[in-house]
Amino acid sequence: MNRKLYVGNLNYDTTEETLKETFEQFGEVVSVN
Repeated sequence: MNRKLYVGNLNYDTTEETLKETFEQFGEVVSVN
């Protein structure tokens, strides 16, 4: 089952890796853009 999640109002220093590390505790992160 695929899900999309919008996360806004992020600091400009936020990286794709940081987002993946944060959200992988809830399930597989396929892509960040």
